[in-house]
Amino acid sequence: MSDRALAELYQKFAAMLDTGMVPARCLTVLAGQYTGSTRRALVAMNANIDRGSTLTEAAAAQPAIFPPMHVRLLEIGERSASTITIMRRLAESLERARQVSTSFVTRMIYPLLLLHAAIVIPAFIEWLAGDGIGAAVRYLLAALLPLYAIIWFIWFGIRALRRIDECRVLMDTVVVNLPVIGRLVANIAIAQFVHTLELLYTAGVDMRESVSLAAESTGNAWIGKRLQLASPYLDEGDSVAVALAATGVFSAMMQGMIFTGVETGHLDEMLQKVGDQAQHDAVTSISRLAIILPMVLYLAVVIGVAMLIFSMFREVMIQPILDLL
Repeated sequence: MSDRALAELYQKFAAMLDTGMVPARCLTVLAGQYTGSTRRALVAMNANIDRGSTLTEAAAAQPAIFPPMHVRLLEIGERSASTITIMRRLAESLERARQVSTSFVTRMIYPLLLLHAAIVIPAFIEWLAGDGIGAAVRYLLAALLPLYAIIWFIWFGIRALRRIDECRVLMDTVVVNLPVIGRLVANIAIAQFVHTLELLYTAGVDMRESVSLAAESTGNAWIGKRLQLASPYLDEGDSVAVALAATGVFSAMMQGMIFTGVETGHLDEMLQKVGDQAQHDAVTSISRLAIILPMVLYLAVVIGVAMLIFSMFREVMIQPILDLL
C-alpha cells in the first residue's frame, strides 16, 4: 500500500472514530470503499476484532498494510485513549514524507533527461556524419543497455544488502557523510524522528520510551543509533534537551529550539517547529542538488560532444593530411 493510500485510510478511519463509531463498524465501511488485497485485509481485521482481538492486534496481522512502527503507535494510542490523534498524526507524517519524495523525484527528472541527452546526442551526430541509422542505433544500445543494467544491479544489490544489519549501518553511515546528499538524508531522518517524538510525547508516553521508539522511525540506521545514545542521559535524570544535544545529530539552532521548549514548558510545540525546520532544510537540499546535478551533466555533455566533434574533424581533415606526409 502506498504512503498516500495509507494516509487516506488513516484519515477516514480517524474521522469515523471521531463520530463515535466502533472500530468494527469503521472497518466494515472502509472495506466497502476498497478492492483487492486492501479490502481483504480490512475484512480480515474486522473478523479478528469480532473474535475478540484489539484493533492493534488486528492491524499487526496485516503487515502488508501496517508497518511495525505504526502498529506500536496504534498500541500506544489504545493504551492512552488517543487512537484518533495517533491516526491523524500518522496520516500527516505519511503526507509529509510523500511531499519530500515527490519533490525529489520531480527535481530529478531534468537531470535524468540530460543524462539521456548525453548519450543520444553523440548517436545523432554519428547519424548526421553519414554512418547511417544502423550505427546510431548500435551506439545507443551499447550505451543504454549497460547503463540500465548497472542501475538495476545497484538498486537490487542495495536492497539485498540492507537486509543485513551491519551492511545497513555501514551504508547509512556512508550516505550521511556524503556532500549535499548526506545533509538531505539527515534532515529527512531528523524530521521523521522529531515528529514521531512529538506525537509520542503528546500522547503521554514516557520520554525515554518516546525517544527510543522515535529513533527507530528515522529510516537511517546510523542516525537511529546516534539518537539511541540519548537514553543513558535520560536514565541519569538529564533533560531531553541535554540528552538530544549529546547525540551530535542536531544543529546548534535545533538544539537551542529544544532547550527553549523545555525551559518554557512548550516542548511539544517546539518539537513540531524543529521537525518543520528539518523538513524545510531537506527541501532546500533537494533544490541545491537539482542545481548541481544539471551543471555536472551539462559539462559532461559538452565535453563528450566536443571530443566526438574533434574525433570526426581529425578523421576528415587532419588524418588525410597526415597520410600525405
